[in-house]
Amino acid sequence: MKFDFQPGVDFSSYKNFSFVASVKSKSLNRQRLEKSLIDGLERKDLVFKPKASAGDPADLVIKPRYQIVTNERMVTARGGMYHRSYYAGTDFYFVESQERYFVLEFVDSKKNEVIWQSTAYGFNAITFSQEKFDQIIGEMLLNFPPNLSAK
Repeated sequence: MKFDFQPGVDFSSYKNFSFVASVKSKSLNRQRLEKSLIDGLERKDLVFKPKASAGDPADLVIKPRYQIVTNERMVTARGGMYHRSYYAGTDFYFVESQERYFVLEFVDSKKNEVIWQSTAYGFNAITFSQEKFDQIIGEMLLNFPPNLSAK
């Protein structure tokens, strides 16, 4: 887990939150994720504002997203083979892998700026149980609000 935040922000001024509006139906994962976030943030004395709108926005807008990163690395196979006085040398090949990250961004709705962000690595499963989401979100929210004297 990694987190980052915008210095100089008064996190005590935020009282409520909402989610980025979704235009499509909510998957089971999205429903579980939102439940975990609502429960976790309400334990931190923030109030969920389900009916937030442009005319009456929440203080914070939560933007959860997945990010897929493709990595490529070269793998070498040491050793070689002699065949009729010819040495075949070292073999190498490329391996490509993808890793899914889960990113939470908290956006100040008045400034339209990200003020806090957390990233969970190795988020490669297709679906998670409610208990797994509770665990992941709980770990991500450990540093919210940030300890301003530590950074």
